[in-house]
Amino acid sequence: MAGALGLSVTPRSVPNVLPAEPSATAVGENHSADRAPLLQRNGQLAFTVFVVAQALIFIGLVANFHSRWFLTDEWDFLANRTAGNLSSLFRPHNEHWSTLPILYYRLLWTVFGIRTYVPYLASVVGMHIAIGFALRRIMVRSLVMPWIATITALAFSLYGAGYSDISYPFNIGFDGSVLFGLLFIVAVDHDGRVGQRDLLGVLAGLAALMCSSIGVAMVAAAFIAISIRNGVRRALVLVTPLAGIYLVWFMTVGHRGVAGHASLAEVARFAAFGLAFTFSSLGSSAVVGLLLTVLLVGGVTLSLRSTEWPVVRSRYSAPYALLVGAVLFMIVTGVGRANAALPSALTYAASRYIYVAAAMFMPALAVAASMITRTWPKTWPVVVLVIVIGVPGNIAVFHRNSYPHALDGYRELFLSLPRLTIATHIPRSTLADPLYDPYVTMGWLLDGVRSGRIPPPSTPPTQGDAAYWTLQLAVRPTSPTTGTGCQLVSLPSNARIEPGSRVTIDAPVKVSARYGSTRWSRSVVLGSFGHPATYEFLWSFDLRIRPSTLRQTATVCRPAK
Repeated sequence: MAGALGLSVTPRSVPNVLPAEPSATAVGENHSADRAPLLQRNGQLAFTVFVVAQALIFIGLVANFHSRWFLTDEWDFLANRTAGNLSSLFRPHNEHWSTLPILYYRLLWTVFGIRTYVPYLASVVGMHIAIGFALRRIMVRSLVMPWIATITALAFSLYGAGYSDISYPFNIGFDGSVLFGLLFIVAVDHDGRVGQRDLLGVLAGLAALMCSSIGVAMVAAAFIAISIRNGVRRALVLVTPLAGIYLVWFMTVGHRGVAGHASLAEVARFAAFGLAFTFSSLGSSAVVGLLLTVLLVGGVTLSLRSTEWPVVRSRYSAPYALLVGAVLFMIVTGVGRANAALPSALTYAASRYIYVAAAMFMPALAVAASMITRTWPKTWPVVVLVIVIGVPGNIAVFHRNSYPHALDGYRELFLSLPRLTIATHIPRSTLADPLYDPYVTMGWLLDGVRSGRIPPPSTPPTQGDAAYWTLQLAVRPTSPTTGTGCQLVSLPSNARIEPGSRVTIDAPVKVSARYGSTRWSRSVVLGSFGHPATYEFLWSFDLRIRPSTLRQTATVCRPAK
């Protein structure tokens, strides 16, 4: 059987993690060559088509998403981490061990800065394509028909519902865990003694853990796969060191990022709806999702009932371990996310979660499809149709999420802020956008401009935008002030504000600013949150303060001369 799988293991052989494509004869083992000929013959042609299609998909995805720009969590790795600080490298991002993504972002920052987004985007798209290759490798090692393997893997590569893990470079951590986890499974999926390839597999498993918490589910799937094929003892030998390393990280620093725990009912609901939504999104409809579920369950059941256990262990351990791993992934994710006060589209149906589940489902789905078409050759057109019918809908999802136009102003904001006059007159620790990005400081932006890694905006800001952004940077919450120099004013009011002035309000107000010869800026809302709030101004303005309630007042305190 090892020969049929193309897995030759000798003590002195060089480990081959991704062996050569199995021949059409091996794939069609124990089946006549004239059954479902389109799917069973020409294995090399099927692989060639897959390679060409993957290359075209890579180009298409990069072109589709090339206008995107940096967002939210990415700023943590760009502006808040450094490669030379151990705490920075090993401190969790949320609950994720993210050392490898941090190092990769630091490399891209050093080489490209934020002058272009394309290298960051190409990295995550390339990793998605690599996952497609790894999935197909697992399929053909399980003796899935070459064309079934190609079609199923390409359906995943065009899985638009998982766009977050395909177009958002920050999720290179999720993708890295999936890819390295798959390589771990490929490396240890063999008979014979433990050897060099197993060591490479363990290193891949460690890399999966160091990319994100998804690595835990992938290592668990690898443990199941090894246990099925080679026994629990061997699985313990290979996985226990990884469990120990992860436990040390978690106990020392990782536990600080753990979110609240959900109830059993919430976890069960999260997992059930998440798995169901994964299938419905693969099929672009609930009906096709149900058909995919029937195909998976029917094909897996058929393979288990019609195949002797030793063959199941050697042939299907990896796909079925990943199938169980997908369920475990949704359960573990639900523990930390199921009770989040967010709409369902941001929890169990989140693009980044269903992407991982779909990747783990695909090898078992290909096995099921191949088993059914071998058993009933005339069913192959229907089986293929069920797998690919959701692809056009998923491509449409790619198009709908190609470019959020709100990023136009967002990009210009970040590139313009360090070039405003106020930038060098406020504390370096001032946050550029405290509402959405608690990582980017004015000091980091100024340093980036000096190093050439932060380019100028495509067009200079208008006077109104400059006044508005200056006002946002100049105002910050502070402690109440009492004493001389304070004046109670009725609103609405215009006031001359000098640096160091403070305004105390007991209800929200809208403020507009004008400095120099600029026109009045757009309004900034200052909140009071049910109690008096004080704001300090770091720049000189003519300020217009408008109330939110009738007969509202504000206390304006000017700095002592």
